[in-house]
Amino acid sequence: MSSILSNPVPSGSNSEKLLRGRYPVPATLVAALALFFLPFAEIRCMDYKIAANSGVGLALGTEWKSELFGSMRDLMKQNGKMSEQDAKKQLKDSPKIPALLSIAAALAAIGFAWSDNRSRLKIVTWLTVIALLAHIGLLIQLRWELTHSGKDGEGLGAGIDNKLFGIRFTIWYYLSGLLFAGAAVLNIARSKLLQKEEQIASPVFDFQVQEEVAPSSPDEKA
Repeated sequence: MSSILSNPVPSGSNSEKLLRGRYPVPATLVAALALFFLPFAEIRCMDYKIAANSGVGLALGTEWKSELFGSMRDLMKQNGKMSEQDAKKQLKDSPKIPALLSIAAALAAIGFAWSDNRSRLKIVTWLTVIALLAHIGLLIQLRWELTHSGKDGEGLGAGIDNKLFGIRFTIWYYLSGLLFAGAAVLNIARSKLLQKEEQIASPVFDFQVQEEVAPSSPDEKA
């Protein structure tokens, strides 16, 4: 009966040792999610910050906070002379689906990264890419809302002159997006490394080794 030999797996460089572990990708995703608690976007008039909201606040639909006016609702009341009821109706911000999707996809990716699912590497990659795309979608949605709502609309740009007001995304938003992209790249690199090592460590039968080192024929010696 043929015996089975196994190819040794090379230890590799420090970067390869880091990629083999399960920590880098989940840790990167956790860092990206932690930034959601910091200000993600600011509404500005010229160069002055009027109000800001965090990533979690955008996901939950909480009201934008202003250091000058207390809230965007107060600002709208002063600017447009709205009643309290009208201000509440126009500035009742709904949860931003892209922000919710980004958070949910990242949390799911963290869960799969720690699981023993055989397809976890592919699943984590796709979930991380979804989180990144949703993160970008949040930027597009907020800019569209501020530009198209207008004075008579509802939502982010309601009651203000959007020619004077603009939205600026903070360093925390962009850093969170970079971390999502970094997690995806790390997971793809980890997947390729583990796949390569599985091929190297695949069993080799002794008859295969004998065929490789078999002596040459008399004709070849001549």
